[in-house]
Amino acid sequence: MNSHGRVCVCGCISEYNVREENTLKGPYPFKSILHKELSIFGFIVMTYMDQADKGRKQLLEWIKNVNIKKDFF
Repeated sequence: MNSHGRVCVCGCISEYNVREENTLKGPYPFKSILHKELSIFGFIVMTYMDQADKGRKQLLEWIKNVNIKKDFF
């Protein structure tokens, strides 16, 4: 990550079956997050489902104009 970068976090499937709250793991490593002054934003997809079509169109436009890089496996 670049300094002052932005990180979006969606989902935590590895935590779904954790039984005790105090065993949940947060972002790692905190020291790098702090030193690079990163911003972390968490969201739940279902909150934005009404905007899904608009979002797909915008992403395709950004990819076509090379405003966003894509890397398919």
